[in-house]
Amino acid sequence: STKTIVFSTVSGATRCMINSFELVRKETPVDPDAEVIKTVSDAITLIGDVTLEDKSNIENAEALYNALTPEQKAKVIASLVKDLEDARTKYDQLVVEKETADTNAANAVEALINAIGQVSLYNEKAIIDAENALEELTEDQLAKVSASLIKVLEDARKEFNELKENANADELDQIEANKVIDAINAIGEVTLE
Repeated sequence: STKTIVFSTVSGATRCMINSFELVRKETPVDPDAEVIKTVSDAITLIGDVTLEDKSNIENAEALYNALTPEQKAKVIASLVKDLEDARTKYDQLVVEKETADTNAANAVEALINAIGQVSLYNEKAIIDAENALEELTEDQLAKVSASLIKVLEDARKEFNELKENANADELDQIEANKVIDAINAIGEVTLE
């Protein structure tokens, strides 16, 4: 075989070194924990840059690491253990930030609904603003809006539509004039710059 031919061309001293290496390699015990340590290490490495979508990867890596014996934990590279701890901290921070942002968005919509006040022919803009803001919410944000306030908005829309349907021509003209006034006011301060 090729191995035998190559080996036979090696000098006597080198041949002894190769034989000694082979004996040491054969006699070196395999760490029985190597496979489980590699599985844990791979699970931690898989996390990478932490996002809100990494919950299952972090929980999986934590479960694998926590299932190790103290002796096995000592064999996991310390920097990987720190990476896992940092990933959990970062994920928890992202969850709090998202929760705060969702609550703030829901509170802003609730404030718009509360600002509608008494429904009249002249406050359709407040109703539209609240409806638009409500439609822009994510599912998580919408879940934080009080169901009773959503009902208030729906009732306000219904009441406005009934008022508009029963309005005379002068009142309808005033509604259109109010829309123009609102559009002008939305421009803000005009400067030459």
